[in-house]
Amino acid sequence: MTKDLYKYFLIESDELIENLSRDILEFEKKQDDPDLLNRLFRYAHTLKGAAHVVGLLNITKLAHSIEDLFSGARDQGVLLTTEKISLILDTVDLIRLIIEAIKEGRPDDSIDSTAILKRFSEDESGNVTTAADNLTVPNRINEQSETAPASMQTGTEKAESDTKNNKKNSNQKETPESDLIYEPQGSPAGPTNTETIRASISDVDDLMDMASELITGAIRLEELHSCLKNATRRCGRITTDYLKLKDFINRQSYPKNKDENFSLEYNTLLKKIDLEALHIQLLKHTSSLDTTIEELKQISDSAYRIIHKTRSIKVSEVSHYFKGIVRSLSVKLDKKLRLVITGDEIKLDRNLIEELKEPVNQIIRNAAVHGIEDERERLQKEKNAEGLIRIDFKKAGNSVHVICEDDGQGINLGKVKEIAVKKGIIDEKKARELSRKDSLCLIFATGFTSGKLITEFAGRGVGLDIVKDRIESLRGTVECDSEEDKFTRFSIKLPLSLNMIDAFLVETSGRKYLIPLNMIEKTGYLSYDELEYSTGQSIIKLNEMPVTLLWLTEALNLGPRRNEGRSIPFVLLKYGHKTAAIAVDELSGVRKIILKNLGEQLKDINFFTGGAILSNGMPALVLNVANLFEYSANNAGRSNIFTTDSETEDHPIPHILAVDDSLTTRVLISGVLESEGYDVTLAASGEEALEIMDNNNYNLFILDVEMPGINGFELASRIRKNPEHKETPIVILSSLSKDEHRRKGIEVGAQAYIVKGRFDQGIFLETVKRLV
Repeated sequence: MTKDLYKYFLIESDELIENLSRDILEFEKKQDDPDLLNRLFRYAHTLKGAAHVVGLLNITKLAHSIEDLFSGARDQGVLLTTEKISLILDTVDLIRLIIEAIKEGRPDDSIDSTAILKRFSEDESGNVTTAADNLTVPNRINEQSETAPASMQTGTEKAESDTKNNKKNSNQKETPESDLIYEPQGSPAGPTNTETIRASISDVDDLMDMASELITGAIRLEELHSCLKNATRRCGRITTDYLKLKDFINRQSYPKNKDENFSLEYNTLLKKIDLEALHIQLLKHTSSLDTTIEELKQISDSAYRIIHKTRSIKVSEVSHYFKGIVRSLSVKLDKKLRLVITGDEIKLDRNLIEELKEPVNQIIRNAAVHGIEDERERLQKEKNAEGLIRIDFKKAGNSVHVICEDDGQGINLGKVKEIAVKKGIIDEKKARELSRKDSLCLIFATGFTSGKLITEFAGRGVGLDIVKDRIESLRGTVECDSEEDKFTRFSIKLPLSLNMIDAFLVETSGRKYLIPLNMIEKTGYLSYDELEYSTGQSIIKLNEMPVTLLWLTEALNLGPRRNEGRSIPFVLLKYGHKTAAIAVDELSGVRKIILKNLGEQLKDINFFTGGAILSNGMPALVLNVANLFEYSANNAGRSNIFTTDSETEDHPIPHILAVDDSLTTRVLISGVLESEGYDVTLAASGEEALEIMDNNNYNLFILDVEMPGINGFELASRIRKNPEHKETPIVILSSLSKDEHRRKGIEVGAQAYIVKGRFDQGIFLETVKRLV
């Protein structure tokens, strides 16, 4: 019973916190809208009651604190300031983290809510925390409170609750449609008589997987059916020959004085091998199977489309996520920012939207932090004081295009090349030869950054390699265009479906591979006479343009090329603004496949992005086109599929010195870093760190600021005065979060500044990885 209560709570809470996140941003602009305020109050009230019933006291306190703010705004006319709106948004984010912890099987108090509740207690109302602290955990099964969610109320209680709500909000819409509720396409917005059901996202995902497998099964059955029809046709030809043979035997084997015993044996044998009857039976059943398979294909396709539609949501339903990011950055950076989203009425797979959040988030942060100038600089350039960020969503065939653009200072290509050379990404000769488009691609290189200090926000270039990697892992592409003092534009292109895709089947060295169809420009054949060679690479001309030809068998280290003298099948690939061709042994046409992950054991294998089961039941790997382009660009002479021991030896383990007077922090840092293979030395003070440094060399320093004796800023200055550590990266990990502290970090030579209160293990490890 308790498990069921949690199940319903998790479904309902996801909907409520999404509604809170969306509508609070709208309410900040329309604080005179009583209906919107009542709706927000009801969301917080319902969330509090639902958490109360299932005994999640931390969420209950947090929701109650939000409810009190809305109550004050509704009953006393208290204006919700920017700080209070930020507090509500931070609290909703914290509740979301607690819910994720519960889904993973951890207790709700595994996420610390003390700091947030303290901020409420410091608010002018002064009674929020006290009221929340008076709440107690109820009996989860037998004790029902008046605030219990509708799914847990009795019929009488629900009717009474509905009556009260209707009296209070007679002109108010019901809770907006959630992505967890499926309504057939074409149903009008708002309350209708259409019946709906609630289902968890994971259940819908499972249905989608089963529908995908059903389609694959139908395709496999169709291939078997094709084999059966071929066998039937062959049986028909044999039957024709058999009848001719039978007639010949009849004419040759019967003398005038027939042997009755021979005649009997002959007729009995003919009945046993009646091929004509067998052929008729096969024709009948294959015809019937034709209809059955066609019906199965239609049903499986329809099931997939319906479930896909069920899992699809309008982009507008999650646009508050991006609006929240821009609002937060505007407040923290003290910049006037405006976000415009177009095309948000299109529907996309919820999973695809979730995958898009992280890269688009990173692009927005880069635009806000380093793309868009501050107000004074914009006015000097005769720009609008308010910086503009645009996100445009479009569907094109089987792809979705996302354009992210800002009207900031653009990208200085000269500076980009200078940084790339300094970071060792390219040499000076290569920098001079790069085209404009190739120069812009440098900002996606790992380790490229133009920012003076890495923070939890971003920097132009910081994190863009993550954007590129994430988009490529989804079999998509990302390109950048920019004009100084006018704009920077990122164009993302992704397939509409993440699991079911069209792919082209090729064969090389006796093995079959699949290539995502959206990456293919054309296929064809060429002769060896058409090959040219330049700088050790094979070159062919297509449409009078030179194109690099990559031999797939060599890239995958499958042995020598096949014997020359025959035509060469090739596939022309397009990745961003680049093209390249791969030579294979056979072209086998388009296949519809269900893409499968390779799993943790094979995650380090290059050149492959997943696998699939072909219609004949045999497995095939899906090629990673981005990896193939990298191989071609580097003109590698050997395969890089596996990381060898010798390669590992070329990159010794980085040594890191972490300095903090808190034992808890030292243990946390060492645990996180050592689990990733780093060698960590710990020091409890600045004095101890200086003593350790005299006898050891380190690749990175992690420093706390507030320490007795030598503080972190002073320690960083001393490190910089040491000739051996003049260029060694420094990360400051401190509870101090004001801009003046960050500026001080820059002054003393730190490359990154991480606030303890916003510590994120993933961001921390990524920062360390970049710097070492």
